[in-house]
Amino acid sequence: MKHAEHNEHGVLKDVKGNSLIQRYTPNERTNHWITAITFVLLALSGLAMFHPAMSWLYAIFGGVQWTRILHLFVGCVMFLSFLILALRFWHHNYLDRADIQWMKQIGDVLNNREEKLPAIGKYIQGNNRQVASERNL
Repeated sequence: MKHAEHNEHGVLKDVKGNSLIQRYTPNERTNHWITAITFVLLALSGLAMFHPAMSWLYAIFGGVQWTRILHLFVGCVMFLSFLILALRFWHHNYLDRADIQWMKQIGDVLNNREEKLPAIGKYIQGNNRQVASERNL
C-alpha cells in the first residue's frame, strides 16, 4: 500500500493529494548517524582515558595507544560531521511570525484545535515545549 508519492514537479503528496513535508533526505540521515555514532565512540574512548575505573574500555579500541590515536581522529570526523549538520539545518530554525503566533496560541495546540493554528514549515518553534508539556500530563 502506498502512503505517499512524488508528483510530476517532485513535490511529495499523500494518497489524497495533500502536500507533505519531507523531513530528512538520505544524506541528512547519514550525516546525523555519523555524528551520533562518533559521539558514542568519543564518549567511550573519553571515559576510558578519563577515569581508571573505566580503563576496561581500552580493550574496545585495541589498547591505550590506539584509543588515544583513534580518539583524536574520531573527534575530527565528529567535528566536521556536526559542522555540516549545523550548517545544513541552520536556515530552518529562524523564528518567524508564524512561530510567534503559534506560541501565542499554545492553548489551541494543547487542546488539539489545529484548524485555528497558522501554517507551519519544516519545524515548529514551540514543538519541543509541546512535547515536554505532554510528558508532564
